[in-house]
Amino acid sequence: MKTKEKRSKNNIVSGIFVAIAGIICGLLLLIYSEKMSGTEFVAFSLGFSVIGLIICFADNIKEINYGGGTLKFNDSASIVMESNNDLGTYRLLLSTNLKGSGHWGSVFIKVDERVEDFCRLFDEIERRGYLIDLKPEVIKSLNIIMVAQYNELALIHNKHKNKMKV
Repeated sequence: MKTKEKRSKNNIVSGIFVAIAGIICGLLLLIYSEKMSGTEFVAFSLGFSVIGLIICFADNIKEINYGGGTLKFNDSASIVMESNNDLGTYRLLLSTNLKGSGHWGSVFIKVDERVEDFCRLFDEIERRGYLIDLKPEVIKSLNIIMVAQYNELALIHNKHKNKMKV
């Protein structure tokens, strides 16, 4: 929370500084160089005051509508929340991928039915760049699937060995 308060305080100071600097520059142009009229000075001062207000409340402003156009600001907090939600979703998918279907047909299948789903899920996690964050869950899932596949293949090979011995 301190960083948010500190950032908010810095935004307020920066906004006030920009507004005052704009008004001072306008006064200098109005008084000394006579390059600006009174109405131009008012517009110039109001412009810098509005820019200062935007800087002050930058954390709270999502978009600005002006003369038929819209300026949208990047909402990094929602992106972070979306990323955390994605990580949670992938964690859930990895844990549910460990559960087999439980039907009797899987007894006769040589390749574990979870392998293809795991491979697709792994490719998606890798494509999105979440592999480092989800490394423990991926390793756990991979170990469980590999052991199950090895046991399935071992049972098949043991059946053939037992038939040869008889």
